[in-house]
Amino acid sequence: MSNTENRVKELTKTIREFLKSGKMSAAEAAQLRGRLVFANSQIFGKLGAMAYHYLGKRAHFAGPAKDLDAELRWTLEWWVNHLAKTPARRVPLAEVRPPLVLFTDGSCELDSESECGVSAGYGACLYDPEDEAFEYFGAYIRPSLLQ
Repeated sequence: MSNTENRVKELTKTIREFLKSGKMSAAEAAQLRGRLVFANSQIFGKLGAMAYHYLGKRAHFAGPAKDLDAELRWTLEWWVNHLAKTPARRVPLAEVRPPLVLFTDGSCELDSESECGVSAGYGACLYDPEDEAFEYFGAYIRPSLLQ
């Protein structure tokens, strides 16, 4: 999973504008934080949480734009440096485990004593390489089913 190239460019441009102006209002911080929370979930997981925490702090102070403090400046610089450089996050869709191994077999032989003239059976062995468990079963097929 990753952010689109356009999203990365647009967010980076917005962040650089705040760094250049040196100011950000509570409303601007809240809006940017919301957009970065989404971007954060795509690629960084919990890694970006601290970086957008400081945007949340600024968003809680109403009023006009204020100068960027050291924490907020660090946050914005962190996003500029990491937004485009972080590789896509791989999300496995299932737990990857070694496959079970199933061996199956069947038999069919002429049998003059059987009412249908043949004797048939089936069987299987199941092996789990993860815990080395081994199970098996087998049986003859009823003559009525063979007919």
